[in-house]
Order: sequence, then structure tokens, then C-alpha cells
Amino acid sequence: MKMRRGSLVQAVAVLLFVVFPINAQEVPTPQEVDQENGLVRLFMDCQGGGCWDSDFFRTEIQFVNWVRDRRDADLHLLITSQPTGAGGRSYDLFFIGQERFDSMSDTLAYISGYDATSDEVRNGLAGIIKIGLMRFVGLTSVAKDISIGIRERGPEPTEGRAGGGPAAMATAEDDPWNFWVFTPSLRFNGNGESTRKSLGIGGSFSARRVTEEWRVSLGLRTSYDQLNFESGE
Repeated sequence: MKMRRGSLVQAVAVLLFVVFPINAQEVPTPQEVDQENGLVRLFMDCQGGGCWDSDFFRTEIQFVNWVRDRRDADLHLLITSQPTGAGGRSYDLFFIGQERFDSMSDTLAYISGYDATSDEVRNGLAGIIKIGLMRFVGLTSVAKDISIGIRERGPEPTEGRAGGGPAAMATAEDDPWNFWVFTPSLRFNGNGESTRKSLGIGGSFSARRVTEEWRVSLGLRTSYDQLNFESGE
């Protein structure tokens, strides 16, 4: 009787296993899900001011899967920045493909004005990031759901910020420098002691011209440093 009861329990267990298979090991990983639906796994590394608010970009750009570890990404976005001679900031955006995008890369740039607010910088960077992502998103199944267009510009005022609208674009006739911005700088430092003397001289000169058609930036820098010291002997 005991053998029959045990056999019956085993038979029911086998039947339940066949009817309701255990599929815990079949749950797809986030990487497998991303590859199925085409989402680009993006890791952003910002090494400059202006892109510190990662939550803003995650909310603004929702057609990618943001990851917090570079090793989990198939696209690495590196952003660096430096000040410009005109008082703004120049951003370089490096799109570095990994895994399925291996051997693919791209570089874009964004330049903020000297009077740009933090919100304007964030929105400007977000727009450039979206443009750079299109090359990679275009190779996925998500591409069919992407719509690309161009904003229509309304009539611009002819003088300043009339009526609170956007400032009118200056013309070459309005600017005696023809949109050129020149920035010279000079450095001098020296130090003298009984056994040690130092001298440093440097200078730089930059010229920048930004219009709707061209962006030109030229620069020259030179420096001379000298250190003299006497040993105890």
C-alpha cells in the first residue's frame, strides 16, 4: 500500500511538471530584451559642466535604455567641454560603439553662448545627443517608430527683443568686426629666493567667428618657463 501511494505521488509530480513546466531559467535578461525590441543601451560619461543633470536627459530621451555601467552598454557617450574665447563653452560628444555597434563611432560638437542659461545648455545638449543617436537607432527595430522633422521659425523682430520675442540675427553690416571675436591673454610670473629663482612668461591669442553658415576657431599659444636653483654645495 505504501509503495502504491508513493508511486501515485511521483506520477502526479511528473504530470504537473509536464503540464506546468518550470521556466525560471527562461526569464530573459535586460540585454536580451533590448536586443529583441531594438533599444540602444546607452551609457553617458559627462566630464564637463552642463550635463550634470542625468535625470533630465533620461526624461528627455526615452527611446534608449539608459544603463549605469559602461560594461552593460552597446553605446558609450563621452562628453567633454572647455571654455571658449567668447565666454561660452564648447562641448565635444564622442559616440563610441560597443558589442553590436563595435567599430562604429561618431563625434559631434555643441557650443553654448556666453549668456546661455543652464536650461538652455541642457536642451541644446539634449538636441545634439538625439541627432548623434540616430545613426545607431536607425539600425534597430525602433527606427520605424522615430519621426524626424524640422521646426518652423516664426517671423523674427527687427530690433532687439521686441515684444519679448527672440533677438534678431545680427548681420555683417551691424557688426564692424564681421562676427569675429578676438581674445588675447598674457601671463607673467616670477619668484626669487637666495637659492632658487623662477620665471614664467606666456601668452595666447584666439580668433573665433560663428555664423549660420560657418564656425571658425583659431588659436595660438606660447610659453617660456625657466627655473634656476643652487645646491647646498
